[in-house]
Amino acid sequence: LGGEPFVSHTQVAHALSQKHRDFYANLRWYYEDRYYIYVHAGIRPGVPMFRQERHDLAWIRDDFIFSPTGLSKKVVFGHTPFARPFVKEDKIGVDTGAIYGGVLTAVQLPEEIFIQSHR
Repeated sequence: LGGEPFVSHTQVAHALSQKHRDFYANLRWYYEDRYYIYVHAGIRPGVPMFRQERHDLAWIRDDFIFSPTGLSKKVVFGHTPFARPFVKEDKIGVDTGAIYGGVLTAVQLPEEIFIQSHR
């Protein structure tokens, strides 16, 4: 799973202004609100958020997907494509493989209503 990048990170960085590079460099690796944690790939189960490794937040798959998070908040994630939104008690996966010809999916929270593009 996971596609090859179309453009290298170096190419993207050179195409951006310093202002934009600084903006991206200072973004947090996850966002947390009252009820949810939003992250690219997932989290390491059983590890408090302040101890999460950046590599896991960006790349983790099976260890996260198939294990309970142990958190009181639901984790909303992408990175791993599913045929339909992946919904468990403690996580919601919204990557439905748009890059591979699937549909693009968004979720309206807290209702957990899924909105999808047409192919």
